[in-house]
Amino acid sequence: MSGQDDERRLRFHLFMCGNDGYLPHMHEGVRETNYVDLPSGEFSLPLLAQDEMRRYISNLVSAELLGFDSTVVMEQRVPAIYPSSTVLAGWLLAKTTRLHVGALGPTTSTYLNPLKIAEEIAMLDVMSGGRAFVAIPMGTGNVYHQMGTNPTTVRRRHQEAVELITRALTEPGPFEHRGEFFNLPYVNLWPRPLRQPPEIWMPASGSRESQVLAARGRYTYVSYLSGIKGMKRYVDALRSIAQDEFGYDPPPRQIAACVHVYVAESDQQARKEFEAHILWFYQSVLRGAFEDSFPPGSVTIPSMRGLLDSGFHFKPEDMTFDELTRDAVAIVGSPETVTAQLERLVNEVGVGQVIVMADGGSAPEWMVRKSMELFAREVMPKFRPPGGRPFWAEERPVGYETLSEAGALMPKPPREALVDLKTGEGMFRVYDAHVDDLRVPVDTEPRPER
Repeated sequence: MSGQDDERRLRFHLFMCGNDGYLPHMHEGVRETNYVDLPSGEFSLPLLAQDEMRRYISNLVSAELLGFDSTVVMEQRVPAIYPSSTVLAGWLLAKTTRLHVGALGPTTSTYLNPLKIAEEIAMLDVMSGGRAFVAIPMGTGNVYHQMGTNPTTVRRRHQEAVELITRALTEPGPFEHRGEFFNLPYVNLWPRPLRQPPEIWMPASGSRESQVLAARGRYTYVSYLSGIKGMKRYVDALRSIAQDEFGYDPPPRQIAACVHVYVAESDQQARKEFEAHILWFYQSVLRGAFEDSFPPGSVTIPSMRGLLDSGFHFKPEDMTFDELTRDAVAIVGSPETVTAQLERLVNEVGVGQVIVMADGGSAPEWMVRKSMELFAREVMPKFRPPGGRPFWAEERPVGYETLSEAGALMPKPPREALVDLKTGEGMFRVYDAHVDDLRVPVDTEPRPER
């Protein structure tokens, strides 16, 4: 692809919700939400968690063979069993060879010091040869309730944390940071990431503050389960901010849509297989009181007005299958139907990346694998150059893959490693000291400049 065709190329990222269908349903009338205080002794049974984790990881590892551009793992607490996106990302990077892996999370409100996030991402990046990236969400009220976070300051704290993380990943240290929430005399990241600039995503629910943050930092803006109507409104606002306040037009690569996707032989068969699972997700996983997700103080008045105007669903458990699919909150159908809906995302919203939520929260492994293989074979190639290769198959790795490459590419160390062997002869080179012919003192006297 080139020119206009290249603008229509999509990057696809595999994402799993990874819940099992044993959470309380709203019809039981016992609970308003399945977040925060769902009893672990009753529902988080260790053997069930082990089996759920096995299937979750197995499905995500398959993204490499399927040809996805990356796989994305989330950080989600009760009722999910994935409280650390960086631990999951590290495991998946070790299980794959070229696939890129994104940590969706870590949530800044759960960290005492955001430098810890920068350290973990830099470490994953270096260990994997530049295959790791990060999405930094502010999180929702469910996280604040569980982790004891003050919702009235969480947004300002998040903005400062994101800017600090970005500086730490991109600027050599040490440097000083003095802010409202973090005062650090020495920001000095070791190791520094291979990939520069690092890839950073900004998941958001439509607030102007997140749009400004994404536009200023040129982070990938991720619209989560918004449907085409809401997504277009959010992306148009992002573009206006980027153009008016920062002087640039966001490219398609800076716009990502997170949607449910399920593919079967026909529209009728796809609905028959997936309808129960997608409705279960909205009735059992997303169900909760609005004030739990958006507690007072966490959303500004302009952002709340934007949510109301965009058609945000305050009671997702009431949505029908037809409502979910009509506006492409969920894209379900034959390969032809799924392709047409993705074309809508490109044409009407201008997205350049799609996060494919493949399991609806509770779909069994065979169903997920069937859908994703059809998606990989019959949908993804339509949005790629001839050959259908993911971007990582065309891109030269930023690090080395073989020791031969390391020998050719390795820069000279900034200093020689020297040691005093206490012989009275001076300093010796550490890596030569075991070889008799090379075990000679080193002249360490400073030489006058000429």
